[in-house]
Amino acid sequence: SRRLQYHTRFLQQIAKSTAEVDVTWNLEDVRRSLRFIADHGLEADGNAAAATAKIFARTKDDQTRRACLVSLSRIHSSKAKRELLRISQNNEVDKVLRDLASEYLRGNTPRVEPIAATVSGAPVVVGQP
Repeated sequence: SRRLQYHTRFLQQIAKSTAEVDVTWNLEDVRRSLRFIADHGLEADGNAAAATAKIFARTKDDQTRRACLVSLSRIHSSKAKRELLRISQNNEVDKVLRDLASEYLRGNTPRVEPIAATVSGAPVVVGQP
């Protein structure tokens, strides 16, 4: 409960700032809090949804915007659903993101595009744990 409050307050602080999110804040920290909210969406409230929607509007970073949509889709509040609807109907938002918001509103979990990853270390040998 305290961790949820911490992440919600952090997102509210970002949402209240006048500067562009991408310039002022460490986006990895922002996405970490958005992931926490998404993972605990059943306990999150309208305050988390409002802050998340404001962050969506103030960032140009695609990863962060997608994290906002995931968080909004998992917060079980009418505020989160209204924000998703607003995003899905906003013609100033990229069509891909509007469509993604619409999918979340319909209760669908869209297929996530794979993220390229690099692995370093010893090669994998078949049969080893």
